[in-house]
Amino acid sequence: KQDVMEQDGAMTEVEAGAILREIGKTGFGGHTEAGISYRTVQELYAGLRAEMPVVSVPADLLARVTDIAGRALATEDAQAWPLVCRQYPSVADAQADI
Repeated sequence: KQDVMEQDGAMTEVEAGAILREIGKTGFGGHTEAGISYRTVQELYAGLRAEMPVVSVPADLLARVTDIAGRALATEDAQAWPLVCRQYPSVADAQADI
């Protein structure tokens, strides 16, 4: 995951995970012979970013929402999973994105 993230300094762990999942969908033989090029990673990343709408949010509001979300997920109990199960594969992925 770190190797993929190094391709772009702004890439999050969740985005890198999504790229790795896309690479994995090609099948075992599809990428093992030629490998995955820098260009392939950049194309997958551009596709992720193109699908991701961007909005402007006041910094103080973003800080408050991020703090609340981070504290809710940091409880490390059964309540954290229902908060993220529709959006992330795991609580750890949600925490990494926050």
